[in-house]
Amino acid sequence: MKNMMDFCIGTPCYWLIGFGIMFGGTGALIGGFDPFIQGDYSHLGLDLPLWVYNVTRVVKIRTGEEDFAALQDVE
Repeated sequence: MKNMMDFCIGTPCYWLIGFGIMFGGTGALIGGFDPFIQGDYSHLGLDLPLWVYNVTRVVKIRTGEEDFAALQDVE
């Protein structure tokens, strides 16, 4: 249930603001505010559609968070 709620809440939040903060704009540390991924991301040089890249980033972020939590349980 926790994983389902993480996905159901985390994915829209990432779509709403997270992707723009990570990749939008030209800032050295933080990109910019781009709600709903409306901007031009040609500077990423992607060989696949932006929505596919976005979905894979969400999965990667979720997997990394769960791996980190699993490492914390080892101690």
